[in-house]
Amino acid sequence: MVVALGVLEGAPSVFCQLVTNNGAQITLRENVLLVVKGDLQQQGTTANLTAYDGATLKVEGNATIQNGAVTLQDGALMQVTQNMTIGSGATLNRQNPGSLEVHGDFINQGTVNNSGTVEVGPP
Repeated sequence: MVVALGVLEGAPSVFCQLVTNNGAQITLRENVLLVVKGDLQQQGTTANLTAYDGATLKVEGNATIQNGAVTLQDGALMQVTQNMTIGSGATLNRQNPGSLEVHGDFINQGTVNNSGTVEVGPP
């Protein structure tokens, strides 16, 4: 399953209370804003979330990435207002020059590839 967000003109923002990815490919296209007013959970072994240049993923809760990959390309921004956990079966790719902001704890048990900015702690 592929879920592409932001491919429709005139609908650049999406709001949800909880996102659970059990194996889909979620793609945030350029200049899309996805706000999760709750937790983001990625658990499927084939689950992938990719944010392209200029996309913003704001998680107003915890982000738990147990499996699969999260890739933040170029100027994409991911902001987590609570804690973020990268599980042993997961990979986080933070590519230059964008940012990952985690306002709580950042727990890494998997793989983090970073060539951008990662900020951990209260804003």
